[in-house]
Amino acid sequence: MSARRHLVAQVGEFTTAPRLHARARMSSDFDLLADLIGDRAARALLRRHGDLGSIRRAVDVDSAPNRRLRAAFAIADRLLHAGDKPAVVSSPEDAFALLAGDLLGAESEELWGLYLDVRHRPIAKVALTRGTRTQTIVDPAAVFRKALQVGAHAVIVAHNHPSGDATPSLEDFTATTRLVELGQLLGIAVLDHLVIAGAAFTSLRTHGGVPSYGAS
Repeated sequence: MSARRHLVAQVGEFTTAPRLHARARMSSDFDLLADLIGDRAARALLRRHGDLGSIRRAVDVDSAPNRRLRAAFAIADRLLHAGDKPAVVSSPEDAFALLAGDLLGAESEELWGLYLDVRHRPIAKVALTRGTRTQTIVDPAAVFRKALQVGAHAVIVAHNHPSGDATPSLEDFTATTRLVELGQLLGIAVLDHLVIAGAAFTSLRTHGGVPSYGAS
């Protein structure tokens, strides 16, 4: 499939919620970092990564200062995604709004299922499997067992990338294709597979091979 050869990540820059305090909006990257982790650590991180956006996506989170930053970024992300949730899922953005908060700050890759009724209204949202920092476990039995339990007409699966890079892998496409095929046999539509990395996400549906969101 040509889509597998053209993986385009919808990687967004880190942005803060619009209601953050005016001081935070006006402060420099260094000022904000220094308030959290001290002057010396702030200078070191900025020398290493360049700016807040790059620090936000950094993989190295082992030291205590970085763990504090991770918590701060997670809080800002939650504020960014706070608000009304869609009553009907009609786009990848709707699914992201419902799933992003559950995956923020996860240290390993987790697979979640968002289950929908015949009109694509959410009826259940469940954590299905947990993998490693670099690998997702996509278990079709877990995905469809829950769908049958809740009487779902359709499902959207999502997993996170703790690295901060929302680029899907070839394995992500292969697993999604398998889920779509099994769903067709069971009469349960697999509408999408989202790869979520903080405030950024990629919809595999936009790369082909997954049916439209339009309710049947």
